[in-house]
Amino acid sequence: MLLPDEEEIMIHPLKVYYKGGGKFILLRWWNQSEQWHVILSPSIASLKIMVQAIATRNEECNIKDWCRVQIVAPSMKMCREAYAIDVENKVNDFLMEVSCYLQELEKDNKSLPKCFSKCQKWESKYHDDDDEPGKAELEGHYSCKNCNHSFRLVGMTPQQFYEKYYPSWRLTFPGYKYEDKLAVYSEAEVATDNESIWMAATDFGSHCRGIDFHQYDANNTRPVLFYFKILEKLDNKFNTLQNILMTVKKEQRRKSEQLAKDRDLEMAEEHNKTIGKILSVLNG
Repeated sequence: MLLPDEEEIMIHPLKVYYKGGGKFILLRWWNQSEQWHVILSPSIASLKIMVQAIATRNEECNIKDWCRVQIVAPSMKMCREAYAIDVENKVNDFLMEVSCYLQELEKDNKSLPKCFSKCQKWESKYHDDDDEPGKAELEGHYSCKNCNHSFRLVGMTPQQFYEKYYPSWRLTFPGYKYEDKLAVYSEAEVATDNESIWMAATDFGSHCRGIDFHQYDANNTRPVLFYFKILEKLDNKFNTLQNILMTVKKEQRRKSEQLAKDRDLEMAEEHNKTIGKILSVLNG
């Protein structure tokens, strides 16, 4: 399989939501309703201000970890790996798509194109045990390692099939291609191939994780906020932020308790006034 050279590497799929680079202090915090969040700060002083603001607005928030990082663009090795996986997925997806259309030919008792034949033996794609396939597996050849929906490619590889038929097929069946318009190529300094790279992977929505940290995985399918390398763990200074967080939380609880007391007093006074008015009218 041909891979792009350095001048063509920008066709790789490793896009990000934040295209900038630089060195920051990266903090990850959590709350119940929206799960994981991140803060990028140029200094500890500004980070302390942000922690105070977060704690003021999110009483149940917690700090997970923080460290000095450098946001980077994917390395050449990462780009090549991702490109190869992307090409392989496109090839396999195209073959699966065509196989689904071949079922329409079969329903009308039409002959299959010469590059396809019917699969004669179901074999599991996921394991090599002795379990007998069920009715669904035998009829539709689901999870069969020898075919797609019971149709086998003959006389060419999936890659050759893709290169020969994909352009004309897509002209005939345009389909729908989703494009995330928020995702862009990083403009940060390019990482070197031997560095340990992390990614801030996104998972937005109800009951989702928010923004989480993982070491780079070429098979990741979640949108990425940015890629980064860890310069220094700041666990030895963790108590500084936790103390700020606890102080603000304590003050917030005190204010909430005081507000509740004031509200109870106000309601009691209003109640007594109402009682007095009732009695003054009916006893007058």
